[in-house]
Amino acid sequence: MSTIENTNLDTNQDRRGFRPRRLAHANLWVRDVEETNNFYRNVLGLAEVYRRPRIEGIFLSNGNTYHDIAIVDTDGPAGHGRPPGLNHLAFELENEVDLVAGYEVECERGTTFTETASHDVAHSVYLSDPDGNGVEIYADVKSDWRELRSGVITNTEPDWKPGSTPPSQVSCYPQNPEIREIAEAVFHPLRTASATIVCNDYEDMCRFYTEHIGLSCSIGGPNSPYAVFVGSLNRPCLVLVPAVLGRPAGLHHVSFEVSENPYDAIRRLEERDIELVAYLEDSQRRCVFVKDPSGLLLRFQQQELKPRESIGPTEFEFLLV
Repeated sequence: MSTIENTNLDTNQDRRGFRPRRLAHANLWVRDVEETNNFYRNVLGLAEVYRRPRIEGIFLSNGNTYHDIAIVDTDGPAGHGRPPGLNHLAFELENEVDLVAGYEVECERGTTFTETASHDVAHSVYLSDPDGNGVEIYADVKSDWRELRSGVITNTEPDWKPGSTPPSQVSCYPQNPEIREIAEAVFHPLRTASATIVCNDYEDMCRFYTEHIGLSCSIGGPNSPYAVFVGSLNRPCLVLVPAVLGRPAGLHHVSFEVSENPYDAIRRLEERDIELVAYLEDSQRRCVFVKDPSGLLLRFQQQELKPRESIGPTEFEFLLV
């Protein structure tokens, strides 16, 4: 497949309220939170950091941040029996000043926010994209998250509105985090890298993530068969594809960067009788796909050392399935 040029969705950069650095975590609805927790530890290599019984949720990390993945039970108090899938994607900002400024700009533009919240270590605002997927925009407000986020958390989070307290200009996100590897796990992730979403309203979704969330479209766009978005760190953090050819809308997969060759994990998957959904290799990268106990698709890819120029033909064909 030839390189698809960026169709320049970024002509209105001065209108963007937010400027995310990266995708920080994905929050997922799962059928059995305890079974999924074990799977994510032993296969994904992410350990439980804390849990919140009030929502029947578990938050997992490798030390990169206070959680790289959150899993919430579909049959719990927050799930209401909904199917497994995406609850929300969370994008990290530089600091709280940027969060409050972006919120004020978006409110002036008429953007509707579903919630604002203080999570002790971070302040967040929530909204929905045109397809109804949840989006969290947040800034860390505490540098040492381990003091506040561990074990079982039962406290009720206080009300918070952007600007209700003086926002901090300090960048509190972990800058040199201690990565805690689970040696016996199948994979050893560095970070949550990106998510791929199949869109009902592809053009509006492309514009929403550019004009409102503040990502930059690095490849493709609304007139192309896919769009790859990056944050200010210039790493791919979101891929959008249209719901065509019977492809169901919603979360397609979440991607994790690993330092090792993903091919080496195939033997470990076989030893544990875990199905390999796909192994893809092209000139740009190698990646392995597996499914979690709820059937949610997860991708493991080598750390990208340079910006990609396109989605390879093998990977693109896989997105059509």
